[in-house]
Amino acid sequence: MAEYLSPGVYVEEYENLPHSMEGVATSVAGFVGLAERGTAAGAPILILTYPEFTRKFGGYLNEAAFGEYRYLAGAVEQFFQNGGSRCYVARVLPSDARPASYDNGQLSVTAANEGNWGNRVELHFVEDSKKGLTIRVMYDDEVEEFAELNLHPESANYIGRRLQDSRLVKLQYKGPNEGEDIPLPGNPVEALLGEGNCSIRLEGGADGTKENITASTFTGTDEGPGKRTGIQAFLENNTVSIIAVPGVNIPEVINSLVAHCESIQSRFAVLDMPRDISDVRKLIEFREMIDSTYAAIYHPWIQNLDRANKKPGYFPPSGAVMGVYSRTDMCRGVHKAPANETIACTGLNINFNKGEQDILNPKGINLIRALPGQGIRIWGARTASANTTFKYVNIRRLFIYVEESIKANTGWVAFEPNDANLWNRVRLSIDSFLNTLFRNGMFAGASPSESYFIEIGPATMSPDDIKNGRLIMNIGIAPSRPAEFVIFRITQHTIECSS
Repeated sequence: MAEYLSPGVYVEEYENLPHSMEGVATSVAGFVGLAERGTAAGAPILILTYPEFTRKFGGYLNEAAFGEYRYLAGAVEQFFQNGGSRCYVARVLPSDARPASYDNGQLSVTAANEGNWGNRVELHFVEDSKKGLTIRVMYDDEVEEFAELNLHPESANYIGRRLQDSRLVKLQYKGPNEGEDIPLPGNPVEALLGEGNCSIRLEGGADGTKENITASTFTGTDEGPGKRTGIQAFLENNTVSIIAVPGVNIPEVINSLVAHCESIQSRFAVLDMPRDISDVRKLIEFREMIDSTYAAIYHPWIQNLDRANKKPGYFPPSGAVMGVYSRTDMCRGVHKAPANETIACTGLNINFNKGEQDILNPKGINLIRALPGQGIRIWGARTASANTTFKYVNIRRLFIYVEESIKANTGWVAFEPNDANLWNRVRLSIDSFLNTLFRNGMFAGASPSESYFIEIGPATMSPDDIKNGRLIMNIGIAPSRPAEFVIFRITQHTIECSS
């Protein structure tokens, strides 16, 4: 209660209604992989369409140069082709990748990031006695123009200040030596490039080589905010709920990705098998490398147009599968298993039969199969775990959704008086949210009481908990499980039997 110091009538507003709750996003994907260009440190970059990906990260990489590490671009394209709408991308680099650059002692220009792409960057300098210096930065069809520039560090139009807005280059004007005069405004191009020059081209950029790619290239490093790389970069992202390192089968990378998901408990890993493994025993051996309810494995690889080779090629399925996850979440809900769903491709590199599926499915290997009259479909929904409680992908992801939604919508509870009024408001908020999920068919029960329960109060908190500011609640849900085995019992009905 507020403190009142003089007589009078006072009105206090008292909030007793439950807080409304909204579910968190479940369809946002994360990708880690090699790319032609793009930043390779800091928070992953949001991508909304495949053309946007090509503008920021480039296109397909060369197979001869990068082999099994080249599949990021294809995976992102297939994510959008299969219904994905949002993803974040973290580019990684071989240790010998270098940015293109130019340095004449007076002017230093470096490509915005590493790669051969920087060798195609040109800068054109145009001098105008009235408007000052204009610099055009050109990369293929992309042009940036900076006009009315000068060489005075105190000016708002100083070249070192204005070109900080460039997406293509980083520029530094070193200026005259101590004691020398700043070049006159009439000859800035000559001061920067020397007599007779008006353009430069960057050189020395390198994509790096396959031989300098290791597990640590993808697992990344954690040197703090803005400096994280690889998988570790996704510690700076709270939106991504499904993640993959397309086509990379290095055990350390797979274990790192799964450990990342298990650690934050709000993310699910989609894993690829090695492309050419068809032997059932070898597939099971590879699958048994991990045991996690926060991951699922898919096989075989799918056929699509390889834009680098301009002909059909085989790609790891993780990008397309995450697109199906996203499509299913948006059309049906996260409670629906992302299986018996068509996948956009023109073929498979291995066609498994039912007998092989009977062996692989119980082991948690989700096959993609070409079914007569039904197209090519994801034909499995198992997690890569022996834990029967979270046997199915949709159950683990439903629990992630409920847990993260409750966590995201109960921040208002912090520092509130920990009493019966607060407990009732929290219970009502969560009950309203879970009841909505029940009405949307996300739970197995026929009524709310059969579908979920919420316990909060003296039964869940001791006096010591309350004294020390701990609000503890027990929440249980009954998830709906997929009809994995559809059984029809058929008997023959005869005339004699009916008579």
